[in-house]
Amino acid sequence: MRAILIAAFLLGSGAAAAAQDAAVTEPQCWFASMSFSPGVTLRAGEDVMKCEPGGSWSASTASASGCIRDGRFYSVGAIQIVANTQDRALVCAADGTWKPEL
Repeated sequence: MRAILIAAFLLGSGAAAAAQDAAVTEPQCWFASMSFSPGVTLRAGEDVMKCEPGGSWSASTASASGCIRDGRFYSVGAIQIVANTQDRALVCAADGTWKPEL
């Protein structure tokens, strides 16, 4: 009887852990081979797009969460040095574009 109770407890806790792992996974939006969580906003062409909870992108009037450069995501305000240009710096602007640092 004791062995049955222990087995039932172990099976039950394993199922609960599996259910918890499944609940953590949420749909992601993909852009430039990178995944983003719902709520993130990015510039795509002329528009800022928002990652929706279902994993799709929609046009948004919000500011961009950051900029993409050389396949990497950078937060607004990030500074990047452009190689071979007399150390010119670019800043990730709130509209999702890179602007020269003044």
